[in-house]
Amino acid sequence: MYYNMYRDLVPRIKKKKTINVIGVGTKIVKSDMAVLIFDMVTESIDPFQALENSGRQIEEANSTLKQFGIKEEDIFYTRDELMPSYDQSDEIITYKASTIYRVLFYDMQLLSEILFNVKGAKGRVTEVIFTVKDPVKYYNEALDLAVSDALVKATKIAEEMGIIIDDTPQNITETTNVHDLLMGVSHQHVEDTPKFMEGFITFFATVEAEFLELE
Repeated sequence: MYYNMYRDLVPRIKKKKTINVIGVGTKIVKSDMAVLIFDMVTESIDPFQALENSGRQIEEANSTLKQFGIKEEDIFYTRDELMPSYDQSDEIITYKASTIYRVLFYDMQLLSEILFNVKGAKGRVTEVIFTVKDPVKYYNEALDLAVSDALVKATKIAEEMGIIIDDTPQNITETTNVHDLLMGVSHQHVEDTPKFMEGFITFFATVEAEFLELE
C-alpha cells in the first residue's frame, strides 16, 4: 500500500544559477591608410576665366599626384558651382571656382610629401583621416576580446559565489555603440598640427553575455 504514497508529489528541481556580465574589448592598431582632403580655389573677375583656371588647376593637381605614384582610382575630386563674391553694395566683384579633393594614401611618408606640395601650390588642406584598409578584421578582433573579457568577469563572480559555470555563454548579444564604431576612424586637422604624425586607430566592442551554472 506504500508503493504509490508519493505518486502525487512534485520533485523539487534545483534551478541553475545564471551570471550576466558585460564584456569590453579594445584593439589599437597603427593606421595603414589615410584620406587627405583639400581644396583649391581660383578667382577671376571673368566667370569663364575662373572656370578655365579651375580646369587647368585640376589638370596640374592630377598630374602632380600621379607623378608621386598615386593611382587614378585613388583620386577623387568634386568641382563646386561657380560662386560670385559681392561688395558692400551687392555688386559682383569677382567669381570663385573651387575644387575639393579626396585622395587615398597607403604610404604615410608619401602623404607627408604631398602635404608639403599641396600647401606650396596654395591648396587648403582641411583634414587627414587615418583609418585601416580592413576595419572589419580589427573590429572582429576587438569583439573576440570582449567575449573573452565577459568570460573572465563571469568566472570571477562564479568563484565568489562558490559555483562553476559553463565556459560557453548561454546567450550573448553584441551591444557595441555606433559612436564606438566610428572611433575606428581618426581625424586630424592638419592646419592645427605643426608636425605631421601618423594615426593610431582604436576599435571598441562590447557584448552582454549570460553564463549558466554547471551541475
